[in-house]
Amino acid sequence: MANRAETHKRDKFLWKQDRDNYLKWFGRLKRTLAMQKNIRPSDIEILLHIYDISYFSLQDLLGCGVVSTIQTLTQVVQRLKKADLLNVYEPAKKRIGKPGTYRISQKGKFLVTRLYRILAGEEEWPAE
Repeated sequence: MANRAETHKRDKFLWKQDRDNYLKWFGRLKRTLAMQKNIRPSDIEILLHIYDISYFSLQDLLGCGVVSTIQTLTQVVQRLKKADLLNVYEPAKKRIGKPGTYRISQKGKFLVTRLYRILAGEEEWPAE
């Protein structure tokens, strides 16, 4: 049987409270926020990717490797627009071949910053 000091040392190592372990809770938080906004968890991952981009087109995102096909990317953009998380900055001009330009909305920016604040412990966990 291990003595008390060794057991305490082992338990202290296993339960470190001062370390930030964001990835441990990220999946659950992503699913919770996605259910609240009626979108998919993969849509939140795309929001995280485009959070720092001012303006973008579908071709820009396709070139970054975020989504594999233009059809799935179009579906994601439509879901994000329906949830008011993405805005059309400039509509597509099909006559001259210019693609549409999008930007993340204030609601989308707030969702991403809220996700970061919850993971950092600055805001309470949302009710499921």
